[in-house]
Amino acid sequence: STVWLALDEVMDPQNLGAMLRSALFLGAGGVVTCARNSAPLSAAVSKASAGAAETMLLHSCRSMPRFLGRCVEAGWTVLGAAGEEGAVAAASVPADIGPILVVLG
Repeated sequence: STVWLALDEVMDPQNLGAMLRSALFLGAGGVVTCARNSAPLSAAVSKASAGAAETMLLHSCRSMPRFLGRCVEAGWTVLGAAGEEGAVAAASVPADIGPILVVLG
């Protein structure tokens, strides 16, 4: 299945670059950021991404909640990363549920 990463409120360029680098390494189909509250793509992001920013699909949205809602309407499964009690481990999510959008930030 297709897995994309949605990054919300990642303001530090080095953190954004590191997340892009990790997403590419882990095989993400692409990354979406929110134009309002995320670091802009810049030379610092590119350098921290070690080239990942130039080789993967990157998209920007105006409103992350609206974007996530549209993804659900289009059949995507939206998962949020959480460490709280009762959170489901990523390994227990079935691989055949269709396209997945993992939200971090």
